[in-house]
Amino acid sequence: MPRRTLILIVLLMLSLGSLAHAAEVKIEGVLKAINAEERTVTVERKANKEKKEVSLEVAKEAGDLGSLKVGTNVTLSYDSTLEVVTVIKGHPFDRKTRASDVPVASGSSQRRAKTVKWDASTLVLIERGGNYGRVIRLKDRSLLCSYDLGGRIHVKHSKDDGKTWGQRAFVADYEYGNATNAELLELSDGRILCMFNERPSNHQDRFAIAVVESADKGMEWSNKRRIYEAGRTSGDGCWEPAGIQLPDGEVQIYFANEAPYRDTDEQEITMMRSRDRGKTWGSPTAICFRQGHRDGMPVPLVLKGQRDIAVAIEDNGLAGPAFKPTIVHTSLNANWADGPVGPRSPNRWPALADPLPPRVNAAAPYLCQFGTGETLLSFQMKDDSRVQPHMVVAVGDDQAKHFSQLSVPFTVGPETACLWNSLFIKSGAVVTAVSHTTIDGILGLWAVDGVLITKDDDGRVAGPSSIAIWQHRVGDGPPVEHRFFANGRINNANGTAIWTINGRILVMRWPNPDAPGGAWVDTCTVSGDGLTYTGRNQNDLVITGNKILTKEMKP
Repeated sequence: MPRRTLILIVLLMLSLGSLAHAAEVKIEGVLKAINAEERTVTVERKANKEKKEVSLEVAKEAGDLGSLKVGTNVTLSYDSTLEVVTVIKGHPFDRKTRASDVPVASGSSQRRAKTVKWDASTLVLIERGGNYGRVIRLKDRSLLCSYDLGGRIHVKHSKDDGKTWGQRAFVADYEYGNATNAELLELSDGRILCMFNERPSNHQDRFAIAVVESADKGMEWSNKRRIYEAGRTSGDGCWEPAGIQLPDGEVQIYFANEAPYRDTDEQEITMMRSRDRGKTWGSPTAICFRQGHRDGMPVPLVLKGQRDIAVAIEDNGLAGPAFKPTIVHTSLNANWADGPVGPRSPNRWPALADPLPPRVNAAAPYLCQFGTGETLLSFQMKDDSRVQPHMVVAVGDDQAKHFSQLSVPFTVGPETACLWNSLFIKSGAVVTAVSHTTIDGILGLWAVDGVLITKDDDGRVAGPSSIAIWQHRVGDGPPVEHRFFANGRINNANGTAIWTINGRILVMRWPNPDAPGGAWVDTCTVSGDGLTYTGRNQNDLVITGNKILTKEMKP
């Protein structure tokens, strides 16, 4: 056969009655790989070590297989006419499953684990004394970072992909206390919302979530308004807003909220929604709550495929009194219509594949996702080896599950804290970590870049892999093949040409001294099937591309 593994294409039928007429075949062996995006599993037969790769169609009523691990002994049962896969046995969930529920990073065979390798040479100080930093990429490809300094909100721009940062620009303050916890969201119409927390110090005014906006890429800010007011003391306040925009244009802002529980120490996650792109706001909606505990610090994310919303929270009821990172979830169709997600809901799960000890505090999570599907989760962790918490990053699958392979972006001593951290997907497989910490004796807002890499079976780091080859054409010129690497480079894993993808917008940057601005920039839209792209460069020449080899890159 031309391929090393036999591909068996099978359909998962919902009617168990069909099994009575099926000629059942079983493969007994070791589960070697699970590919959520391609919906395949690979089993190595016990008898002859031959590997079988089987494609699974997803069943809507499928159960959760959160405990399934690569290396497990399984029995794969399927119909010999290639019509039915019935069960995967050998684990507590002996029933039909959907591939997206198993522990795997999207688009990978999962024969090798993925982690982030951090590059200390990219360390940059964004703002001395700055705190609670958040970075986004604007539509013009520049970067914008919000942060608080001295109780006021500011932003800085970067025109060189975060290598240097410009002058500080004022965003907002609060006359009765501090303005803090700023988060940025660029809307589909180009306006930028900056949501933040107003914290009174006079015990008379109310804690609040406020929003201000910019129509000129963050240079000037106006139209400040409060969208939610809580109580007058820190025991019944509201905290840490973060927002998303849904595909239909709806804007949602999530925040931690003590106001509904003024007689207890409890806290929920509340969401405000705007159906007119941030101009007016509806009533508050509780999206998750664990009785007797404190769900806090939400970070929402519309997952790739735009069918689901995942929200990372800190949860002090999961394991012991210390906080642990937790994910709560809804589909875009449901959009939180089923009420607050409680502790026993299937829409709430521990973020980490391997639980931390109860005494370890892992708080202040942040969530983001690569264009290739892998999710990243950061949190500030303090265990017995540390006096102060540091920043830790874990890699999860395309459904924000099974986070593992912990890495540390900032190498600091046990008495140096890394606080109120965030993550930003910069390009391809490159991620930026942002933290309020002390480096070389300077306390401030620091950033460092890392690259998503794979590990060999023995744990050694593998180099950047080639994930796609595109046949690229400019205008009426001849087609030229270009190889895309997982670290965001083109043709050479250490080269200067880079690619980035945001949703279906693919941007390729080719440094050239003769080009406008020193580089040709091709901005293209990837087709729905991920096999072609079309767009234009600065000279308005038509750019087209056809994918001729692919492993992981999906829009």
